Amino acid sequence: VGLFGWMNPELDRLPLELYSAIVCNVVGTAGYIAIMKYFDPVVVSMVMLMEPIVASFMGAAVGVSSLPGWITWAGDAVVVLGST
Repeated sequence: VGLFGWMNPELDRLPLELYSAIVCNVVGTAGYIAIMKYFDPVVVSMVMLMEPIVASFMGAAVGVSSLPGWITWAGDAVVVLGST
């Protein structure tokens, strides 16, 4: 329990952790690679860079987190402007 609760050595959690890590990463990466057939790589990279921003809004919308502070917004702006 707590910050490192996910590290408890319980055997019933290991398959779930492995499934979540492997399947989510493989499906997400394969999706980005597959979509490159239809969109320019710049568009795909911008979508990838916007993921944390969209996730912040989604978390705030469902009430599980708050919107980030101004430092985060400034960093996001630098990343977006630097990649355009």
